[in-house]
Amino acid sequence: MSWEKINESLNLVAMFSAALPLFYGIHKWSYSIITKLLIFYFAFGLILDGMTFYIYKFLDQNSYWSAPLYYFNYFVILSCVLYFFLKNHIFSKYLTYLMSLGCLFLMSRLLFFNDINTYDNIAYFSIQSYFVLVCLITFYIQAQKPQIRFFNHPLSLISAGIFLNCLLPLISNLLQYNLYETSPIYFQIALIILNISAIIANIFFFLAFKHLTPTSTPKPSQLPREPN
Repeated sequence: MSWEKINESLNLVAMFSAALPLFYGIHKWSYSIITKLLIFYFAFGLILDGMTFYIYKFLDQNSYWSAPLYYFNYFVILSCVLYFFLKNHIFSKYLTYLMSLGCLFLMSRLLFFNDINTYDNIAYFSIQSYFVLVCLITFYIQAQKPQIRFFNHPLSLISAGIFLNCLLPLISNLLQYNLYETSPIYFQIALIILNISAIIANIFFFLAFKHLTPTSTPKPSQLPREPN
């Protein structure tokens, strides 16, 4: 089996794995704004991924023009999810600034620095680096409360899913563009790594949905506050 066929198969598996947290979480739609955002993220993401797969597989074309939709779904929606989880912590204030700067950066890339029909490696590298940093800070915040257990807290599981889904592709992209340049074989391998990380991330999201409750957003007493 060729690398391309392996990549296509894993792409389909990744889309199927995204359907699991979506269908499991639908009945929790009314729980909180966090559940609504997550359900929208998976539903819209499935539509985008299905459209991209169809255009690539059957029309033999790229769909780089859909980048703004991916930016919105992946950067904006997931940033809002983390924001509402951390709303009672001082870091949420800085997160709003990071989100605003990120949106301005992505808009400038689209309008002034990159052709809409080409892959913008700098933009995706920046998004992945941003989430790796934010998730590391989130892990630190969670670690300040020893009563919070990793596999029983939705924020920890969601952060782990986002972290893995960004860190592994980030490393593979660095290798692709700096060591292997744009080798067609390694390009497929990089996409395989992307799909595998997405599958693992979706498992973490599925586990997070199992622990989401109508009061999933932490109360002020559940998150550490920094001294005034």
